[in-house]
Amino acid sequence: MAQRLQQGEKALLSEGRTHDPFKQGNRGRRFYEGELQRQFLCEEEFLFPTMRRTPPNAEALLDSLARDHRNISSMIGNLEGRDRENLHRRLAEIGTRLEEHIRTEERTLFPMCEARMSKADLEKLGHEFRSLRECV
Repeated sequence: MAQRLQQGEKALLSEGRTHDPFKQGNRGRRFYEGELQRQFLCEEEFLFPTMRRTPPNAEALLDSLARDHRNISSMIGNLEGRDRENLHRRLAEIGTRLEEHIRTEERTLFPMCEARMSKADLEKLGHEFRSLRECV
């Protein structure tokens, strides 16, 4: 999703996708509401509190990632409008912000979790994620 939003009119089309920014925005909003919103909730409800209790703590990183969640949510919530050029720019900004967020998790947060948490804790966290994703 991040790459498609960043690429805008240059994105390869498949699976009924379109370059129309309004449709891209709607697709992005549906992805957020159907998938990403739950992922953010899982992280903030289970992963972040666990990491805050696991020394050495990672307060600055976790606070930054939580701010990212709010910023991305806000950006997606503000996709209304009829200015096609401005919409292309805003979609690309969301894509860039989302990609940066994911990379930070992949390169920093997740390796930190694996290094600090026991296998049992990681398995418990995985179970909590699955439970919440099914309920939400």
